[in-house]
Amino acid sequence: MNKEALVYQAETVLRQLAENNFKLLFSTHNFQLMGIVTWDRKELDEPSGVKRRMIKGLRIGNGVPLAPEEMLFETSLHRKNPMSGQLDDIVVHEDDKIILMERKSFELSDDEDNFQFMVNMNWLNKTQQLLDEIEANYRRINRLNEEKDETMLDVEHFKREAQAAREKQKTQTEMLNRLTRNNAVLQERIGNLEAAYYQSRARNLKYEAMMDETIANATEEGTVIAMTSDDRILHAAQKKGELYQAMHEIEPESLGITDTLQIIMEEIEEIKQTIKPQATGIKTPEKPKQTGETTS
Repeated sequence: MNKEALVYQAETVLRQLAENNFKLLFSTHNFQLMGIVTWDRKELDEPSGVKRRMIKGLRIGNGVPLAPEEMLFETSLHRKNPMSGQLDDIVVHEDDKIILMERKSFELSDDEDNFQFMVNMNWLNKTQQLLDEIEANYRRINRLNEEKDETMLDVEHFKREAQAAREKQKTQTEMLNRLTRNNAVLQERIGNLEAAYYQSRARNLKYEAMMDETIANATEEGTVIAMTSDDRILHAAQKKGELYQAMHEIEPESLGITDTLQIIMEEIEEIKQTIKPQATGIKTPEKPKQTGETTS
């Protein structure tokens, strides 16, 4: 049989074993083929009270002839851990064709001498995944720490700005209060000054009126003092006439005032006729209009 035919035959045999749920059993000790597993079940382990995985099959002699009673084997894929008292899985790798276990022989002894411990590939993969996750988390933590530092810098910056804003607001509030008080004081002063101004203006107007009246009276008194006796008589009559003339203007329909005014005007004309004509500077009152004349 040539090599190709042998390989094809081996491939056919391996496929048939897999189709019948048979697996090749290897040990981590020198990675030797120990047998073919034809039976795989979990049975209760009375001392521990849990189910223990047991396997049975045909032993491989690896070139050493085996007696018929030596060809069958039975062993466990669990080991009772003397430290924890728990059952530990001793399968390093398993797929649909092979099982790789850490037990060196088919003996059920759980002593460490009967095992070639090896890192479980699945556990190793999980460990590597965990290491990768830890590394990723470290990078994330470093990034978050950097962001935290930047954030703290921003926080300090905003704190300083907030403090400056509070101080500025406090200063502006104090300034506003001071200006408000000053404004109130100034408003009060303005009110006092306005009152004083109007009082002063009233006094000035009163003084001006007094002066005007004093001057007018002084002028008239001086004129009267300079008059002759005849002029004084005429002046008195004219003043009386002016008084009735004013009353007539206030009540033009009053007949008594009109008649009295007519009499006074006639007396003034008589006085002018009896005294010597002279420049007195006295204005003669206007004669009242006769009854029945049209008032313009």
